[in-house]
This record gives sequence, structure tokens and C-alpha cells, in this order.
Amino acid sequence: MNLDQITLVKESFRLASPRLDEVAQRFYADLFAHHPELRSMFPPDLTAQRVKLADELAAIVDALDHLGQLVGRTTELGVRHAGYGVVPEHYEFVGESLRRALGAVLGDRYDADVDTAWRLAYHLVAETMVLGAGGSGARPGQARLGGRVTG
Repeated sequence: MNLDQITLVKESFRLASPRLDEVAQRFYADLFAHHPELRSMFPPDLTAQRVKLADELAAIVDALDHLGQLVGRTTELGVRHAGYGVVPEHYEFVGESLRRALGAVLGDRYDADVDTAWRLAYHLVAETMVLGAGGSGARPGQARLGGRVTG
């Protein structure tokens, strides 16, 4: 990611911030519509989960221009998620649903450049979470993201 892309992520997140619960609602609806097999990994009532997702997104976006802080946070997330029963391809599903949710909320303010920036940011987060999960007892090549996802 370059500085312009970090700025695009931060600015688009700032625009979406007043509607973060809607982003989270859309995210979970999209994720479960495309991957219903993941629904059982989450609590029946997603209210608290949506808050956790929004809070974690805010912290990650804030840390994007502080690589050490970001990597520390996301590898720790990977460690925590290692116990939730997630496999590596779930990261791709989550990234797609997150970008679609942001796009739905931001409308025409979510253009191709913003999508590219979010894709790159999310891949950085996912890769470092996989590294964290790999150091927490997950089998090599296996990451865990889901089950009561916190971000």
C-alpha cells in the first residue's frame, strides 16, 4: 500500500463511520448469504458482534500508517481467531463481504480506487492474521478467522 491508498481507506472509513452499524449489518448479511455454512460460527444475536467488528475496523484503519502497531494488532487477532475454527479461504470471503458492505453504504463514493485500496489493506490484515494464527498452534497452512469474529 502506498500513502495515497492509506489515505483513501482512512477517508472512506471516515465517511462510513456514522453508519458503521449498517456496514456491519450489511457485512454479516452478505457473508451469510454467500456462505451460509459460516453462520453457525457466530452467536445467534449479532448485536455485540457488530460493535466488535466496527471497533476493530476503526482500530485497524487508524493503525494503517503505523505498520508496527498494525502488525502487532492483527497478528494478535490471528492468534485469538485460531481457536474459532476458521480455515484460510474464510479470509477471502470476509474481505469480499466487507468491501461489498462498504460499497453499499458509500455508494458512488466507493469507486475503483477506493476498492483497490481496501483490497490491499484487507490483504495486509489477513496475511498478518494468518501469520498470527500459524504461531498459535494452527497446523501449517491453516489459519482461523471465524467463530465469534471480532474483526
